Amino acid sequence: MPDFSGKELTAHRARPLAAPLRLAFVSHALRPEDHGPARVGGLERAAAELLDVLGRREDIVVTPIVDAVMSDPLRFAAFSASALGRLRGMARAGEIDAVLFSAMPTGWMSVPLEQTLRRAGVASAAICHGHDVIMPFGPYQHLVRRAFRSLDAVMPVSRATGARCVERGLAPDRLHVTPNGADVERFAPAPPPEARRGILKAAFPREAAGVGSDELVIASVGRQAPRKGHAWFVREVMPRLPAGAHFWLAGEGREAKAIEAAAGGDAGARVRRLGGLSEARLAALYRGADLFVMPNLALPGDIEGFGLVLLEAALNGLPVVCADLEGMADVVLDGVNGRLAASGDAAAFAAAVRELSGDPDLRERFARAAEVRARGRFSWSAIAERHVDILRRYQSCHSNLASPRPLPMSVGGCDASRDQGGPSPGRLGDAPRLRPAPSVREQRPGGVVGPQAG
Repeated sequence: MPDFSGKELTAHRARPLAAPLRLAFVSHALRPEDHGPARVGGLERAAAELLDVLGRREDIVVTPIVDAVMSDPLRFAAFSASALGRLRGMARAGEIDAVLFSAMPTGWMSVPLEQTLRRAGVASAAICHGHDVIMPFGPYQHLVRRAFRSLDAVMPVSRATGARCVERGLAPDRLHVTPNGADVERFAPAPPPEARRGILKAAFPREAAGVGSDELVIASVGRQAPRKGHAWFVREVMPRLPAGAHFWLAGEGREAKAIEAAAGGDAGARVRRLGGLSEARLAALYRGADLFVMPNLALPGDIEGFGLVLLEAALNGLPVVCADLEGMADVVLDGVNGRLAASGDAAAFAAAVRELSGDPDLRERFARAAEVRARGRFSWSAIAERHVDILRRYQSCHSNLASPRPLPMSVGGCDASRDQGGPSPGRLGDAPRLRPAPSVREQRPGGVVGPQAG
């Protein structure tokens, strides 16, 4: 992660505009000294990489307001008070055009700032990941619902997260489904299939010693939490797979003991817990394995908003078998770049793994499609473009209004119906039909950048 020593970040932009967008970027998950992620997680990495890409555009001047306080309530309270003061002062002084909150734990700040931002003509938007929307704590849920009324735009990272936002009162005309992106420069192009085993053995000589050249290495990466389904996969799916199938798991978390207990059966000898990995060894796992699995389970009070590791696997040419669940279904197209299996269905998961295990050509076809899709549709440059388009439209709408209370955009521009309500929230199963407010580039129905296009 680049080290930005100053407060303002500027850089490359292919289509320069007359006046740079002056953007305050607010995050509770980044280190203030270098703007790197406070810990290895999807929300943190997404915030760091988006800030990096925004900071390298010529049409934006970014002021980061960040600190790594997400696990410390006292520091979070102090950060919130400081951020509110800075944002209020910058808005009143005419120093910013827009505010982007990297997640809902900071998005609530739009509530006390609402009148100040309106008077100053400053657009406000928040990115929603999943658990930051549904976290089951009464006072927090009240703030989330209130914030959905004060923010100009809400950018959930998937249709599933968007559905949760609408359930909590978000007007559909403020909904802009905008997926996470991938740092396409982080990984070199995928290696050829015949090079994979050598890469794995060079990085993991001890673990790979018992893996035959014609056997299958299944990888999974992520925080070891119950909803990730790793213990379930070891316990329920591994015994259904051929003896030549090995499961390698990178990451740490509170589910570690459950995974160890599940590995106590006959298939346990083929399970390798690798723990936390360096960047180089993580890349070697992605580039040396044959298949990637994400066997998430549907659990009350939790959600997989996106699944950033699916993009990381795709960048390294790994075909995927994952649960047909929540945000993951926006990344993996069944039969195109991987297989979707019903969450919690061990027979379906085992069948999908066996299919790919026995068909190297199908694995390679999925792998090529996954890499092309990830590098094209999910590059951070493309995703950041959508963020900027949305912010500019709202900011332009605000600045062109004579009224002291800015109104939101609609298909035709500014729309005075902001507080008149909108369609009633859809049912949970209606997520694929959610359509966000318009963007500069009209997307296919569903409003998702990339996930549903072929």
